[in-house]
Amino acid sequence: TKELLTLDPNTLGAFRLDLSRNLCCPGDRQDADQLGLACSGAADDFLRRMSLLAVDKDERDSFNAKFSRGQLIQSFLGSGGSDKRFSFRRLTEAGEPRRTDAYFRMARNPHTGGIEAIIRIADANEAAKEEAILQRIVSEEFDSIAVIDTVSGTIRFRNLGEGAVGSTPNKFPVYDD
Repeated sequence: TKELLTLDPNTLGAFRLDLSRNLCCPGDRQDADQLGLACSGAADDFLRRMSLLAVDKDERDSFNAKFSRGQLIQSFLGSGGSDKRFSFRRLTEAGEPRRTDAYFRMARNPHTGGIEAIIRIADANEAAKEEAILQRIVSEEFDSIAVIDTVSGTIRFRNLGEGAVGSTPNKFPVYDD
């Protein structure tokens, strides 16, 4: 789970739950993340604490109905569905409302045979803002753009008209001949 914290700068926390044994982060002692969620104790309790991040009561109720330990296990066993996502609004410490996404990936632990879940919680405001900026650029006059990441030293090309992302721009026969 520590690797997940570095993959996306918008990641607020990453956690591992042993759903079969109702344990939170077994073997991984982790301090509270940016959300104040410490992964310890029972998985049921952690999921309840996680639901309290949602400002809206309807969002909390929806989360509790779909993301209880029992529901996650039943979903994994019933349909084999291993990926789930939940979006909700939360408040920062400063009282600022933020759109937040929780991503669940479930799998069977090959050593114990139990069902485990990796949860990544990310701030979705920046992603939504970036998408709005990209859509604005597209609506003006551009078919593609290059995004330069100065931290990682990479360049990503994006053909905005088709929504494709790749490492090189699409070739256009008319111009490439």
